[in-house]
Amino acid sequence: MISTTLLSVILGLSELLQDHVQPGSEPDDVVNRIIASGKRGRALTRQILEFSRAEPASRTPVSLGQVACEALDLVRVVLRPCTDLSVDLRAPNATIVADKGQIAQVITNLTINASDSLPDGVGRVGLTVDVTDELRPEIAAARAMGPPPDGAQRAAPRSWSSGGITWTLVGAVPEGPSLSAAIHDTGAGISDAQLQQIFEPYYTTKPQDSGTGLGLAIARRIVLDHGGAMLVRSRAGLGSTFEMILPAARG
Repeated sequence: MISTTLLSVILGLSELLQDHVQPGSEPDDVVNRIIASGKRGRALTRQILEFSRAEPASRTPVSLGQVACEALDLVRVVLRPCTDLSVDLRAPNATIVADKGQIAQVITNLTINASDSLPDGVGRVGLTVDVTDELRPEIAAARAMGPPPDGAQRAAPRSWSSGGITWTLVGAVPEGPSLSAAIHDTGAGISDAQLQQIFEPYYTTKPQDSGTGLGLAIARRIVLDHGGAMLVRSRAGLGSTFEMILPAARG
């Protein structure tokens, strides 16, 4: 695998070369393609390295709302101007015990996926951080499913339908107080068949040159490692909601 250092060198030299070609010329087009391919390669390499990383997380009490806002500040830079991104912090001071960088990566991955689902980037992406409402019917249904099987099936999606909506659960809703960060979009939605596959490594619904297929696999691993769950609601053509549910900090 090409290292991120080597790709950074290639990108740096390509950007220097870009200063010496005429904008809009054929050489300029070639250099732009090299830069675009290098950036995709660097992103893929970083995702693969993160997916294979086995070091234990360094966890401290952190505000989930603050982590979410910091992650979105970075995401805004890469979103298209026609994407309306909103944040609703209903529990701004509530905390979790977590690896701040890993939780930020989950929010980043989910938000970028939501943006990518919008036709030509036109639509809305929203993030809501709140205390998990135990009275929500889908939370009660998720709890009724009990813990997932041990072993390889621990991370397998489990689905049910209610009112014409399909819900998909990965992991188990934490016992006791918990917090949620839900990313919802007005995009193309996901079919029931795809919902059973989207968390698998290298599976992607994006065009071949624009998705690594690792974003959701990494998000799933991080959330499960933190004792949490992923709850997904989606309908083809009607958008999606990806909700990360994590144990609240005690005390």
